[in-house]
Amino acid sequence: MALESLEVELQVVLGRARLPLYRLLQMGRGAIVALDPTPDDLVEILANGLAVARGRVVIENGAISVEVTELVRRVEVTHEPGTTIGGRLRPVAPAPTAAAA
Repeated sequence: MALESLEVELQVVLGRARLPLYRLLQMGRGAIVALDPTPDDLVEILANGLAVARGRVVIENGAISVEVTELVRRVEVTHEPGTTIGGRLRPVAPAPTAAAA
């Protein structure tokens, strides 16, 4: 398989908001959620749901684009048996054997 044939879903997150669930349930078509962005705010660039970069929105000749300003340094991934995302599994005590009983 060639790398050129792989597809990556890119998302650009402009902002986030917290609101009570009841307000979310009351929203309908055309609802507006305030984000309070400023011109200096960076956007987050996600590839397949993982943050890979940050950037700023650029509007030029009516076209909206994102300029990458910094790459997100990835935490080293360990591929050892018994590991999970975020750390190691707790050790499991071995089951008692007939000889130990």
